[in-house]
Amino acid sequence: MEQVAVIPLTQQEADPKPSFTLEQAREQIRSLMREAESNAWEIGDLLNRIEKSGIARSKGYGKTRSWLEAEVPEVQGKTTTLYRYANVASHYTKEQVQLWGIARLEYLMVHDQETARHPVPGNPAQREVELVQEDGSKVVKKFCDCTSNELRSSNQRRKKTKGEPSAAAAASTVAGPSTATALGGASTAPWKCGCP
Repeated sequence: MEQVAVIPLTQQEADPKPSFTLEQAREQIRSLMREAESNAWEIGDLLNRIEKSGIARSKGYGKTRSWLEAEVPEVQGKTTTLYRYANVASHYTKEQVQLWGIARLEYLMVHDQETARHPVPGNPAQREVELVQEDGSKVVKKFCDCTSNELRSSNQRRKKTKGEPSAAAAASTVAGPSTATALGGASTAPWKCGCP
């Protein structure tokens, strides 16, 4: 399997936005938090820029999270959600987040981590994803046709069955290596979509 280097969006290009102070960042987060869901990408992007610039550390906070909790009261109890926003914003554009939503893209990232071992870059719309069904069977659908619930449920089922031996592995134990290979037991490579 060919190794693929994944470079998050936050590292792919120089920051086109002007530098900012920690005080400006605090006021911007406070403003964005008034409508957090609709500003999810902006919040995530800002947190990524704060982290990347190191300004919270340079002011003695150690971690951006420490600064947030100390200086931005609006984020109390919400830092986990904000860092979910940052994770999605580091891999997808604002337009993609507006089109598909944070949750759906986050579920896709979990899918990619489990199947390809890394987030798959690019526009996800026409990508094929493998959904694990209740009975353990797998169905392939385009991302644009998947609901958040389908992606979430599939991820949960994949995680649940991850520790259980596959049918091919069970066949390998019972029938021996040559039969297992014929049944597909030798292939342990993660599922890959054929999209560019």
